[in-house]
Amino acid sequence: MILFTSSYSGILAVEIENDAIYLLCMASRDHKMLVKLSEQGENMKIQTLLGKSLFTEAQKIAKAAKFPLEVVAEISKEHADNLYDKK
Repeated sequence: MILFTSSYSGILAVEIENDAIYLLCMASRDHKMLVKLSEQGENMKIQTLLGKSLFTEAQKIAKAAKFPLEVVAEISKEHADNLYDKK
């Protein structure tokens, strides 16, 4: 599942480290920019998915990360509330 997409032009170098990908790009003719791409934590993933009304995916991540049952139940409640609001 992709939650982020972006394009970068003028990539000069790519470095892959343990937890991130670094891109050295040309920001302008005289300036370079270093971009760090890294994976977000489970909390941030779940919040992003909930914001996009992707409740099933958020629940899968919560279960896989062994979140407390209260968190999984809260995601189910938000899903139910969302469906109720849509009638």
